[in-house]
Amino acid sequence: MWNVLSTIFQEYKIKVLETSCDLENILFPQIIKKGKTNSNILLIDCFKKEPLFFTKIYLTKIFTKNRIKKIWKIINKLEDLKIPIIKPVAIFYLLPQKAYFLKKKFYGGLIYPFIKNGFIDEKKIFEFKQKNIYEKFLKDIIQFLFFLHEKGILLRDTKYNNFWYEEQTGSVKIFDLDGIKIFKESLFKKLRLKDLSTFAMSLEWILNQKQERKNIFLLYSNLYPYFNTKDLKLFEKYVENKHFKRKIGRSNK
Repeated sequence: MWNVLSTIFQEYKIKVLETSCDLENILFPQIIKKGKTNSNILLIDCFKKEPLFFTKIYLTKIFTKNRIKKIWKIINKLEDLKIPIIKPVAIFYLLPQKAYFLKKKFYGGLIYPFIKNGFIDEKKIFEFKQKNIYEKFLKDIIQFLFFLHEKGILLRDTKYNNFWYEEQTGSVKIFDLDGIKIFKESLFKKLRLKDLSTFAMSLEWILNQKQERKNIFLLYSNLYPYFNTKDLKLFEKYVENKHFKRKIGRSNK
């Protein structure tokens, strides 16, 4: 695997995190999503014509911080805390300033195994509704968020599509590690509410209904009995603010 990655990402520092991943085939990249700060790429096996890896690359800007090193530290902390994550098989990076002067389009990235099943999209949410397992899905995600919050982990970007979910077992994993903050103690109320509000907004957005926030607040309150009516009002305010920001973001595109 080392030889293949060294060929694709020449001049970059490479750390292989999963040595069990054996790869000697020729790969070619296919961009599937472009963003302002990062892009998503599939690395496809030239012979089998199948995607083998999902890669998130970070675009070069001269004054940006090295997010790869930050994420590497987060991965180590999450593993120490025994948090279930989908771990990258490798990371690669340069100093952003060096990448800029070398005229590289990106300064680094994360390489994940390509996994077909378990990721949640809009279609999956409606499928859960049809199968009458939507309430189980909600409960499993809320229990997972409570578990993280008790460990002092703030996900921040808790939209439904940022979780990996196995519906038979109810197991949940995280894979988008960009915005995570880890505190020494369990989270206080406001941070818990902010994590919950993003999750609620994302579901309300696609389902076009506002009852999800109360369901989510109630499910979490069953695990965390310290919320009160003032907290519910604050939670609803957070959800509305996130709806507003998303509408503004969509209108500016």
